[in-house]
Amino acid sequence: MSKLRDLEADLAICEAATPGPFEVSLQGVVEVTSNGKSIAMVCDRDTAKFFAEAREGWPAAIRYAMKLENEIDRLRNEIDILQDQLNQRGCMA
Repeated sequence: MSKLRDLEADLAICEAATPGPFEVSLQGVVEVTSNGKSIAMVCDRDTAKFFAEAREGWPAAIRYAMKLENEIDRLRNEIDILQDQLNQRGCMA
């Protein structure tokens, strides 16, 4: 099964970004900050909230997806082993 994205590369991009957590503030413009430093100024609060939430949320989601992919691979291998055992015993599955 082909993967849609390179999750390790995506995670590396997330981890290379300015450390979080990011905060959203309104001071005439919408600003995203980390440790008091301005990270971005954006046009609307929803985009700023996306930036702030993505900094922590995307790495967590990517790590979870990678864990699930590993578990799927493990289960596929286990199915193959069990199928081989059935075939060796002359059972048809």
